Amino acid sequence: DDNEQNLYLLHTILTASAYETLDAAHGAEALELARRVHPDLIISDILMPQMDGFTLCRECKRDEQLRDIPFVFYTATYTDPRDEALAMQLGAARFIVKPVENEAFIAIVREVLQAQAAGQLSVPQPPLEEETTFYRLYNETLIRKLENKMLDLEQVNRALAESQERFRILIESLPIGVSLTTLEGQILETNPALLRIFG
Repeated sequence: DDNEQNLYLLHTILTASAYETLDAAHGAEALELARRVHPDLIISDILMPQMDGFTLCRECKRDEQLRDIPFVFYTATYTDPRDEALAMQLGAARFIVKPVENEAFIAIVREVLQAQAAGQLSVPQPPLEEETTFYRLYNETLIRKLENKMLDLEQVNRALAESQERFRILIESLPIGVSLTTLEGQILETNPALLRIFG
């Protein structure tokens, strides 16, 4: 996870349940660390710089040394069922959408580790057969996420415009003089009451 607070929270939850953790800020760092240490489980966010979680999972499942390590996605950003479908096609053991109660999260971790130890986890699927198939699904996921972000941004812009209009109406209707200025004293805006006061 590239968010330090999320990493700290995850570290705290896991260490409180007697698990050892190694932290990575993004997928490329996690991949390098996994190749060096060979962990029992990889838990990853999806939205990260340098290498996202989907690519990290794909690289792990293509690596002979890492292929059998259970991979768990833990995300608050990619929550569409199609995101989960892509994650499972890449070979993930579980797909957890944040937020989830600590006890439920630890129960999932235990379940995955116990299933792995008992040989009950299904053999990870090989990476998607064709590069074009992976990139098509991956691009669809990214485009869908971008479209959602654009819609969110449009809503924020509309709300901001409405807020600015309400502020303008309020300032103009005040019976006292009001002026908005820069720190250097440049007048940006005045209301009608201030214009009447100073003529």
